[in-house]
Order: sequence, then C-alpha cells, then structure tokens
Amino acid sequence: MDVFRDAPRSRAVWDDLPGIVLAAFARCDARRLELERSRLAPRLRGAVTTPVYSVAYRFASWERLVGLLEAGGRPYFIVEYGNDLDSRDALDEVMGALPDEARDGPPGRLLAQLDARFVAATVPDPRGALRPWVPLPHGRPESGLGVWWRRRPLREPWN
Repeated sequence: MDVFRDAPRSRAVWDDLPGIVLAAFARCDARRLELERSRLAPRLRGAVTTPVYSVAYRFASWERLVGLLEAGGRPYFIVEYGNDLDSRDALDEVMGALPDEARDGPPGRLLAQLDARFVAATVPDPRGALRPWVPLPHGRPESGLGVWWRRRPLREPWN
C-alpha cells in the first residue's frame, strides 16, 4: 500500500527528511505499533510489523482530506471526517514530542501549510452543526481542541 497516495507534498517532504527526524518518527511509530498490536488477538500480533496509523500515514491522510475539501470532489463519509480530525490531533502530539529540527523544519512547515489550506477550505462552525455526526473526542474539553474541530467544510462532500 502506498501511504502517500494522493499526498504529493507529504511524499516530497518524506523523501528529503534527515536521519534524525526519520529516527524520531520511527520511535513514534514503534510506540504506535505496540498500541495497535495490544488491541489484537495474541496469535495475530506477530503478523503486524508496521503501524496502520504511522506518522507518515497521518500526514498523508491530512493532506488528502485538505485536497478533498478544496476540490469538493468525491463523496466522503462524514464518519471519515471525524477520523481525519482525530488523526490531525495525533499529529499535534507527535510534533510536540519531536526535536526542534522536525517541529521547525520541513514536517512542521508542511503541517502549517496543510492547516492553512484546511482553514481556507472550511468555515467557522460556532454552533457545532456537525456535532451530531462528528462528536468531539471523549474526555477532552472543547476549549483544548484544535481549530479543525470548530470548522466545517465550505462544500460538504457527504451531501
């Protein structure tokens, strides 16, 4: 599976990442792999060697969502929107644990660019019109959530 399918900016950044940043991402992915394995039956754990929700996957999925919202393209299930917002939350956690070289370097710049594009492709949602279909993450106050949780697409791809 091509993690960077339909995510050319993420692929370009990954192709040029320095070793120190790749190593930091690998440590994040190793922790994620253990979490994902812990949710599997013991007989299946050994067969899983890479995390489904790797750092690269999360960047690529955020880029794909932003591109979809900009294009107003293919139909998209609203539950996927919530999953992509959760993935964006995870990127904040990952970036916060990385060395300055990653936060301030190409991955951080890519994330800032994708976030700006997301804001441009969405509008504020102060009344929470999407809440019935896109609930907030459990156990987290709304005030502590990223801006992406308080916005909705200009053109909703699930209509």
